[in-house]
Amino acid sequence: MEIVAVYGSSAQHNSIEGQQRMNGSNMGYYAVLAGLSALEKSPQVVFTAAELQQLTQQCSSANESARDREISEGKVSKPKRVAVHGYLGGKVSLADAAQVEYEVGHSLLGSYVPRQQLEALSSVDFAHHFHRTLECKAALETHDVFLAGAGQLSLPFQSHIDSPKDNDLKRKRKVMICKRCQSRFSGPQRRSQIKEHVCVDQTS
Repeated sequence: MEIVAVYGSSAQHNSIEGQQRMNGSNMGYYAVLAGLSALEKSPQVVFTAAELQQLTQQCSSANESARDREISEGKVSKPKRVAVHGYLGGKVSLADAAQVEYEVGHSLLGSYVPRQQLEALSSVDFAHHFHRTLECKAALETHDVFLAGAGQLSLPFQSHIDSPKDNDLKRKRKVMICKRCQSRFSGPQRRSQIKEHVCVDQTS
């Protein structure tokens, strides 16, 4: 019996063995799902029972290590945060506020966003952009493990047999044929030529 986790319609599925795909990857279950949804490639991946078990085990071990990290960080005393604004009801020390260094290295929407564009962004658009920005690393790792096999970009297969050659495209011309005398008219003026055309009866 095979447990399958599929999101969306069941389209083309990658049929790579589970253990081979998961080698060298330490991503958890939710990280993989977030990466697939960020790339909008969820319907193309099917997980086997072994893969699901391995993903959930990695997820639980990651949760335990994160919990241990939080406990160890909680023991370390953090420096007191300086109140810069008085709108929250606290006392503001001007001497301390003058010494505060602001961290301006981070930027959500790039180095500069025009005000009109920033105001035009809805909360859903901003959340979608923020989600894609955060999940970029997980998405790329998920793509490399589950979609690309050896880390190559998976491009859609294009058959050379079905695709017409350049010569065939050049040879095609639009032609209008008179029903009575079978005269052919081509070129950009073919409509006006066929309207002005006077048929010569072949029977006479």
